[in-house]
Amino acid sequence: MRSRRIQRHYHPLTLRSRFSPERLYTPPPSTVRTLFGAEDICCVNPFHSTLMASDPAIGNRAESRIQKPSGEVTRLSQEGYNLRNVLGWECDLYDEVQSTLHRLAAEHLNLDSTFTKQNAKNVETVFTLMRARHVYT
Repeated sequence: MRSRRIQRHYHPLTLRSRFSPERLYTPPPSTVRTLFGAEDICCVNPFHSTLMASDPAIGNRAESRIQKPSGEVTRLSQEGYNLRNVLGWECDLYDEVQSTLHRLAAEHLNLDSTFTKQNAKNVETVFTLMRARHVYT
């Protein structure tokens, strides 16, 4: 008959270690029940820019701005709209404005980031340059 070999048993290291108690974090308030006012908005909105009222070249034409149609741009199959048709511009004019905007965005904005994450001064620079280059009545 073989003798049984007895091995020593050591307590797990966690029994000898001391852990500080975890801090309980208060969860953030539910955004469903939070009212966000207009003054809380921290990004520049191209349709409600402060430059519109202060720019003498544009003047008091805020009421003549084209309202955004319902639906998503270029989603024609899903009740969307074609921006060029809504603006009523010729193809050449639309392409010129679009290429200018793409070039200015590449020069002044971070193209890897979303619109709301852009530096507000850089966005206003693009708006100002676009208004200076393409003034329409």
